[in-house]
Parts: sequence; C-alpha cells; structure tokens
Amino acid sequence: MHRTFARPLLRRSRIVASALTASRALLLILALSVSAAPDVHAQDYVQVVPVPGAVRTRITVVNTLLGATIGGARAWIKHRPIRRGVALGALGGLTTAGARQVVATRRDGAGIFGRMLHDVGLGLGSAASDSLLTVPFHVGPLVARWTPSTRTWPSVRVNLTNLVYAGVAIARIDGRVDWRSTLWSGAVTVLPGVNVSPDYPQAEPGTISLTDVSSLCGVSPSGASICRVDLAHESIHVLQLDMMHEWVGKDIEAALLRRLPGGRGISRWVELGGIGPGTLALIEFRRPYHTRWHEYEAFWLTEGAGAPP
Repeated sequence: MHRTFARPLLRRSRIVASALTASRALLLILALSVSAAPDVHAQDYVQVVPVPGAVRTRITVVNTLLGATIGGARAWIKHRPIRRGVALGALGGLTTAGARQVVATRRDGAGIFGRMLHDVGLGLGSAASDSLLTVPFHVGPLVARWTPSTRTWPSVRVNLTNLVYAGVAIARIDGRVDWRSTLWSGAVTVLPGVNVSPDYPQAEPGTISLTDVSSLCGVSPSGASICRVDLAHESIHVLQLDMMHEWVGKDIEAALLRRLPGGRGISRWVELGGIGPGTLALIEFRRPYHTRWHEYEAFWLTEGAGAPP
C-alpha cells in the first residue's frame, strides 16, 4: 500500500523536477535571444495598444479549458489517470496562453522565448498521457524532443510539413530567408523578392511570409521592410499550429508511420506534421474570417482589436 501510494508521488516529482530543469533552459534561451531582434533601428510605427483585461482573461480561460479537455481525452485514450491528465492539460494550456501574450509584446527576444515557453506548455499537456515530461523545441522545420529526467541528449527530427511549407513560401514570393527575423520568431521568416509581394502576411506550419509594406514598418539596412506587429501576429499563428501538431496530430501520425515498412526507423528522424494543422484548417476556415478563434486571439493580442469583417 505504501509503495503504490509512493508511485504517483514519484511520477509527480519527476515532472516537477523536469519542469524546473526546463525553466532553467528557458532563462538561458532568453539571455541568448535578446540580441536576435529584427534589424529595425526605427520604431515599430504601429502603436502598441493595451489589450483589455477581459480579453486577456478570456484567452487565458479558453486555452486552459482547451488544454484540460485535450489532456483528459489523451489520458482516457491511453488509459492514464484522467484527473492527472486534466490537471496537466490545464497547466499546459495556461502556459501556452501566457507564452502567446509574451510574443505579442514584440520586445527583443520575445518571439523565440515565447515559442520556447509555449513548447514547455505543450510538453506539460502531452505529459497528460505520458509517464515523463518530454519538452519539444520547435525551430523552423526542426523539432528537438528533450526528456530532462533521463539526462540524455535531445532527439532531433525534421517536420516534413514545415519543411515543405518553408520551401513553398520561398518559391511563391521569390523570397529569401531573413535570419534575424527567423531568430526572433523561431519560424522560418521569408521576405519577398524585389518585384514580388503577397497581399498580406501569412503564417503556415513553421513558416512566416511577410509583405513589402515599408510605409508602415521599419526598414532594415538591406532595404527590406520588417513590420514587427505582423511578425508577432503571424508568430502567434505558428504557435497555434504547433499546438495542433503536438496535441492532436503527432501521436496519430507516429502510429500510422510505424505501420509502414521501415516506418519505425523513419520515425526516429522524421515527423509528418500535417494532421494537426489540417484539423485546425478544417475547423476554422469554414467560418467567416472575423469569427475565427485563432484570428481573434492574434488580432486582440497584437493590435488590441478584433479581426476585421
């Protein structure tokens, strides 16, 4: 009886210890990322509008409830304690909500630090159905998975969907990767070519495409315009896509991949990455633009107003 009571305590202590180790890593990442701001010497030119407290509360509550629901469902599917799953899922959802608000500040280093903090929240939510905390760190088309309690090196895989979207974004707008913006956001950030510019910035899995809107944004010494409000807005969308991959698509894709000949070996190096973002598209793109939750969240956090109709 004493041993069975000690086991859940031991599991909880491992998760807490792993979370503390991950927090130390986040502090190191913050120190390294402050210098990774987009190369814009002038001001943002888009005023930072305070977000109403009621909106922040709503976003936090929705993400916490979403994490609790998904965490409970994942625990039930994998025959884990449901209350533990709900609690870890709620904590993960709360952390992701805070991380998106960090990104929305547009401060130096806020993008990559917010993404790493968001990844910690995703790891907490995933622990709802796992025995150990494994933190994913997404950077462009790569994802490193680290289990702090095992004291082993992270495993690194290529997310095929993110890799394909990065290539398509570069080809579509005859673009080039802006490395300082990429370091700021943690996503491959593409600037348009000289004679090509999309009508609006957009985010895809692991990738951000910006527009040539120098009248609204700062201009780097290379002549490329970088609008930090657009970068923050699209970075939030990238985080939303990360969440769908980690909490919805990843385990399904891994199970499907292992059923293929040689799939177990491939899964050590590759993640498919398409089911989660595809699910978000199916849910949201059927609705009018201004009623989509992912746009509500990004517009309110970065611009202090809802999405235009």
